[in-house]
Amino acid sequence: MTVDVKVEGIEELKWRFRDPKLIQEPLKELLTDAANVARAEAETAIDGGTGIAVRSITLSVRSTDAKVYSMIGPARATSIEEGRSPGEDPMRILAQLIRWKNEVGYPEAAIVLAQQVKMTGTKGKKFIERAREKARQAMPGLVADMARKVEARWKQR
Repeated sequence: MTVDVKVEGIEELKWRFRDPKLIQEPLKELLTDAANVARAEAETAIDGGTGIAVRSITLSVRSTDAKVYSMIGPARATSIEEGRSPGEDPMRILAQLIRWKNEVGYPEAAIVLAQQVKMTGTKGKKFIERAREKARQAMPGLVADMARKVEARWKQR
């Protein structure tokens, strides 16, 4: 027994899937929204210093990827993310502590702060980890929004 199946509209279906406008704009919107969620969380998590670190958080969105990152140096970003271990050389961080102390109006002398960091270390802000997690949590809703937009575009064609 032979069964023949004829599918009508297959050429139109292939044409629709080839059209980059079908998903290109909704995908970029999804990536932009996800990056904005991550950026806002990173800025919230890192807040409390001079503001330089907060202002350093930026994002880049292209057609198929998005990045949220800090423009401050990797060593400083890592120390903010992970904190500092006890035993830190006070002279190594003194200039940074002086800037922070003056900016936020902290009453203690910077050398006292440096000695405290040497004894106890500092707790990390986990701004990168928190930003990544917040974007991951937002993703199902963002994908659902994108699906609705793609469906609306599909119906318009």
